[in-house]
Amino acid sequence: MELWYKPKFVNQIFENEEIHGYEDLKVTIYFASNSVMYFLRIVFSMKERGATDIDAALAPHIGMALCRTEDEFLKVCEKEFVPKFRDPICSYSQFRIYKMHLDSAKELTEDGTTIK
Repeated sequence: MELWYKPKFVNQIFENEEIHGYEDLKVTIYFASNSVMYFLRIVFSMKERGATDIDAALAPHIGMALCRTEDEFLKVCEKEFVPKFRDPICSYSQFRIYKMHLDSAKELTEDGTTIK
């Protein structure tokens, strides 16, 4: 039996918008609003040999700003946002817009490394 999950609008990442080899798959990506760090939660009831490697497929598109555990991610979320990158490209009232690439996350951590 072939197990597959068909997420919408991810054809750039997963060919034919399909993830193979999982039963009851749920993929959730949480982004911290105070940084570009994210946490990837993958839940399934069964995984076949040769299943799609979801981490590897997403890595080139999301970058290296991955928190490996939920606890690490929650610690990132608790921190106050202090921009450590260039000036905002736009600001108004209570918000500012910054432009950066997700691979720049290593510059946002206190010790200059990514959280792993």
